[in-house]
Amino acid sequence: MSDSVYGHVIGAEKLTILMNGLGERFREEIRTSTKTIGETLAAYIQKKKLSGQVLKNRSGNLRTSVHFGDITETPNGITGTVGTIREYAAAHEYGGPYQVKEHLRMQTMAWGRPMTPKQVTVKEFTMNMPQRSFLRSALRETKNLIAAEYERAAKRAIAGMLK
Repeated sequence: MSDSVYGHVIGAEKLTILMNGLGERFREEIRTSTKTIGETLAAYIQKKKLSGQVLKNRSGNLRTSVHFGDITETPNGITGTVGTIREYAAAHEYGGPYQVKEHLRMQTMAWGRPMTPKQVTVKEFTMNMPQRSFLRSALRETKNLIAAEYERAAKRAIAGMLK
């Protein structure tokens, strides 16, 4: 008696074509969803995290620098990046020391009283910043929306192949 089981799938060629096609169709849908998620997450961070909720909006430079970057594809996955180019963003996100470079600023107050504005030099100094996560916390807060979008992408890929 043999321990092997033999069988033949009727329509195997069609099934193989369907499965091979699903791979590219699936990647296409995931790519589209990754772009949608990235753009939505960047907007969420700008509106819900950097407009006074986590960090006060002083100049708007950090808020306007948050963006969805490029999509990176490898044989094992598709990755989208949301981030900022501002060097001080990491100090806000993770907390810790941040070296403030020497710079000019406009002085408009002296000892709590208004004065004629004048430009003054602020010497380089180190400040210890508390952790105020705006990137990681936004990702945590939107994880259910992200999962739902990827689930819709998988369903679209399968539905597209069955047409």
